[in-house]
Amino acid sequence: MLEGKAIQAAWNDVQDVSQGYTTKPYIQTTPHSGTDDQCCCMCNKPLRRSRQQRMVHLIDGGLSFLHPKDEALYTSDEGDMLWFFIGPDCAKKLGLEWTITLEP
Repeated sequence: MLEGKAIQAAWNDVQDVSQGYTTKPYIQTTPHSGTDDQCCCMCNKPLRRSRQQRMVHLIDGGLSFLHPKDEALYTSDEGDMLWFFIGPDCAKKLGLEWTITLEP
């Protein structure tokens, strides 16, 4: 698993793919237990349901985050993993602009 500076270095490699939408590589910092859908998709920490929730759209079979501003440009395909919860700390590391907000 990548940590600290390695995560930031990977995220600095934002790429525009040939379809014209912006992605960042998906980096999981802790393996998933697969037991709770209300946990962060990156660090697997449980999320408080009373808090404002954030979500990210994973594409390319779960290898990339899709930037929310490019949702209209993206055509769902077999690699579309849909939306996953992301915790506040991981959302800040990724960049809040890569997330959408859900009110409790």
